[in-house]
Amino acid sequence: MRYDQLLSLVALYKPRSIVEIGTNQGDRGVLLCREALRHNPVVAYTGYDVFDTKDAEFHKQVFNGKGAFAKERVAARFDEINSQYPGFQYRLLQGTTAETLHSHDVRAEFVFIDGDHRVQTIALDYDAVKHSKVVVFDDYYSEAPDCEKIDTSIYGCNSIIDKSKSATVLPNADRFPATGDIRMAALVKRHVFFRGRPIWF
Repeated sequence: MRYDQLLSLVALYKPRSIVEIGTNQGDRGVLLCREALRHNPVVAYTGYDVFDTKDAEFHKQVFNGKGAFAKERVAARFDEINSQYPGFQYRLLQGTTAETLHSHDVRAEFVFIDGDHRVQTIALDYDAVKHSKVVVFDDYYSEAPDCEKIDTSIYGCNSIIDKSKSATVLPNADRFPATGDIRMAALVKRHVFFRGRPIWF
């Protein structure tokens, strides 16, 4: 349920540039790009992931339960979009975000952070993209009956979002016995609407 909100946000803000931290097998990225292309003929996507270069112990440490996939397999899915939309461009950057992202100032109209689930890494990921217009975080954890409690000092974006005066925790949640309720949260730069389109300042 919570991921449906991503498409609503893309439909609202109509980004021409999308960054996804944690591309995984491309499910979310493909949907984001196709929705963005409904509103703009030119869309650029950049995806960050370790893909299949790390072992099971690494994925356990970063709290990734979605598996790992080869970069070439994921690229084929974006190649298909490119074949249908000549104005679409993409890049897949392989490696940890400490290697590929943290030394850069990356600015996009829409960013989705869902990679390494550790608090320290999420904070560094956000610091690299903080000048972007819309930044959406996955993995905002809330306690739920009959579910285990996640230590939010170690995992998730709670500590970042709870310190922000302008963050919005999105309402839709998915519940899992091992985590409780998982929501997303968004930080949007200030804007006004003019004829239905956001003007940023």
